[in-house]
Amino acid sequence: MRDGTKHFFAIVCASIFVFPWFSALAQEKTRIAWAALNPAASPMWVVQEKGLLRKLGVDAEIIGINSSPIAMQALLAGDLDVIVTSVTTLVGSRLAGADTIMIQTLVPTFVDHIVSVPSITDLQHLKGKTGGVNRVGSTSDLGLRLALRRLGINPESDTKIITAGGNPERLVPFGYARRKS
Repeated sequence: MRDGTKHFFAIVCASIFVFPWFSALAQEKTRIAWAALNPAASPMWVVQEKGLLRKLGVDAEIIGINSSPIAMQALLAGDLDVIVTSVTTLVGSRLAGADTIMIQTLVPTFVDHIVSVPSITDLQHLKGKTGGVNRVGSTSDLGLRLALRRLGINPESDTKIITAGGNPERLVPFGYARRKS
């Protein structure tokens, strides 16, 4: 069985065992957010598209939020009931004192990649360059920092890391650079 299929079945099973308690508590709409526009959120898209929660008797509003830290803030503020996000977001919030729990993980690794312009032909050429992440504290931020450290590049002193938005926003400069060449 392919990993993607395993992950899909895992989210469906979690839905069957976890989400029904929402409808038992009150017949209110359950607000569920998936964070970040990337393949890791695809099981929630399937749940939404196929109406799987509705079939289980759960009246759910599924919301896309383009940043896991913002989704966590909304959860902690009580604006959301559940978020589908990375373990990075959960760990950061727990270390800051939030009372959150993780029910299941869908993707046991980082889904981001280091993408660069063609002039970067060696990983050491990343020194002195600027890297764009979704938000400080997001999965892309932690992943980039860990990858740079693994390459022997200090992300705090050898590079500049900026908030550049979601995946589509972070790719805009590459289109601009390509048109210039």
